[in-house]
Amino acid sequence: MELDMTSEERALISYLGERLAAGDNPTEDDLAEQMGEAVRQQLRSLADKELVSLGVLPEGGPDVVFGLSPEAQETLGIHRDATQ
Repeated sequence: MELDMTSEERALISYLGERLAAGDNPTEDDLAEQMGEAVRQQLRSLADKELVSLGVLPEGGPDVVFGLSPEAQETLGIHRDATQ
């Protein structure tokens, strides 16, 4: 399946997949600090496309990445297979 994503969004999905696999749920603020403010718009775009699951921690902090959609996970698998 080919999803409508920019190369930056595809790279962000890959990065998020690695972080989530390591047991880390990065916040939007963490990602912006590491990757620059532009990541906020990319993250919102991915959430609007229902490729990432965002939520807010109970204490009302920044958005947290909780997971990737099955479609995003499939895209990562396809991408990894193509590079092997």
